[in-house]
Amino acid sequence: MRYSPLKKTSYLSCILPIITAICLLAGCSWYQTAQQTTKNLIRDFNAAEDGLNKVVGVIPFENRTRYSTQAIDDSFNTVFLNTIAQTCPSLILVLPDQTPEPDRLQAPPRNSVGLIDNLALALLGRQGGYNAFITGGMVTLETIEAETGMLWFKDTQNRVRIRMSISIYDTRTGAKMADNTLMREVDVDQTLFEQIKEGKIDHIDPIDSLLTELGSEMGDQVCDTLTAQPWSGFVKAVDDIAITISSGSQSGLKIGDRLNLYDEGQLIQGVDGIGFLVPGQKIGEVEITEVGPQQSEAICLTDVVPIPGQVVQMPN
Repeated sequence: MRYSPLKKTSYLSCILPIITAICLLAGCSWYQTAQQTTKNLIRDFNAAEDGLNKVVGVIPFENRTRYSTQAIDDSFNTVFLNTIAQTCPSLILVLPDQTPEPDRLQAPPRNSVGLIDNLALALLGRQGGYNAFITGGMVTLETIEAETGMLWFKDTQNRVRIRMSISIYDTRTGAKMADNTLMREVDVDQTLFEQIKEGKIDHIDPIDSLLTELGSEMGDQVCDTLTAQPWSGFVKAVDDIAITISSGSQSGLKIGDRLNLYDEGQLIQGVDGIGFLVPGQKIGEVEITEVGPQQSEAICLTDVVPIPGQVVQMPN
């Protein structure tokens, strides 16, 4: 039996006031823990609503700074990916070396100015059974001398600052579900400050700590954004009455599942010619008849002729 959204709403309406009351009784020091607990509860309920897993393609993050080293990249990626895997098990991460078509992730389609072509990426994702793509990069890693204090108490504090970006692309619409920049900085002593300025940055505790904080927070952002979205599948091919859907048991589909069928959506042009797909209307229903790991076969239960590119979702 699929999860009931009505039960979800009822349970949350009971548990959230309890957590709030405990927080008030325990004092402000407990607030942050209670806030995170509540956040995790909401995330878990969102993930359970349709009982299906979302496949997420990971486009390699870019280090755009002059401090591009494998140790730095690995330090961030490990925390970032582990945060998603541990806190959002309903998100299935696919790395370039885990797919038979690595170029889809290693070299995503780009427009004339070198930016990722969101619509072309979405159309490729539909064929591959992806629900979303995530990417980003290290925008800056810099040393700064910050003035502190005032008047005769003025001083200079050496700091290291890191900025990271994160983008999440929705396969159903081609839109960016998130496009954020996060910044963290930390004070360092003069010796470390000079060492970092010279480019000797591998395995420096303050930098590793910043990367851990950023990786964890960005992983949480991915979880919160994607678990709040309903699962979507896509019609990959149609042969007579057989419909191939580009999602399978990996996503949690089972024989006998009934899905709503939607048209492929209307293409609209945004600023600078960027294209998006407006979600289409429900046009019918399909039933899963065979399930493989990454794709399924279905039949149409209504008097419509499905075409590739159309969308399927669990009924509300």
